[in-house]
Amino acid sequence: VFRTVDLRYDIVDENTRNVIYTVEEDKRLNVSLLFGYGSYELLRGGIELEQQNVLGRAHHQRLRAIQSFKATSFDYLYTMPEFFGERVDIFASAFYLRRDEVSFTREEFGGGAGARTYLDAIRSDFSARYDYQILSANRINAIEGPPEAAVSAIVLDLQHDRRDSPLYPRRGYRTFGSLELASEYLGGEVNYIRVDTQGSYHQPLDPGRWLHFGFSHGVTFTLGTSREDLPFNKRFFPGGDSSVRGFQYGEAAPRNSAGQIVGAETYTLGNL
Repeated sequence: VFRTVDLRYDIVDENTRNVIYTVEEDKRLNVSLLFGYGSYELLRGGIELEQQNVLGRAHHQRLRAIQSFKATSFDYLYTMPEFFGERVDIFASAFYLRRDEVSFTREEFGGGAGARTYLDAIRSDFSARYDYQILSANRINAIEGPPEAAVSAIVLDLQHDRRDSPLYPRRGYRTFGSLELASEYLGGEVNYIRVDTQGSYHQPLDPGRWLHFGFSHGVTFTLGTSREDLPFNKRFFPGGDSSVRGFQYGEAAPRNSAGQIVGAETYTLGNL
């Protein structure tokens, strides 16, 4: 809500002080133009709209739209801070994604709602949300799971970040874990558990050199067979200039006997 908040104490008498706050309100609306280039999606551009202090209640909403040579995406997020006490924020989101992958065309849309808080005991961010998604995989020759499915899931995220910078870290570490539990009992069509874990460590060697190490692991479980209960879009497709160089985005994934990329049910990746 505020760009700056200052305070001073005015002396009334020996035992009394008046507390005076001087505040500068922040901008209500921010408009940002987005530009980028990647080896797979090539040129991309977009726009991001942010509105602060919605309804005068310190609420926040953000709308982002991005177009590239390979993908079209929209996402919307509405946040209500300190909805429960002073520690728990609640949020609602919606998204749309269409991207030409190496072996298929991905189309996804949906939304959800949840809550997040900061856990002092372990100095970590925690969130829990309910998601409902419609997933579709087109232009695929090898079926290793339902090409279309409605997914209803509970998602739990936990992040512990002790890096000195989120963009160019030179020291510290970060760990992240996500648990996605999808079930027909929640209103969807499939039943699976998807676990994602990530970690990174950064250490200076001397004034001009740094050691960076990254690790990520993903695994899926299904009550029945993966061909029936794990949507094709939820399989893992590693690869790309930011993970396994020499492969296009999603190209470092298993192939069937015909050489078609079919994705993985589990993967482990390390970077040094």
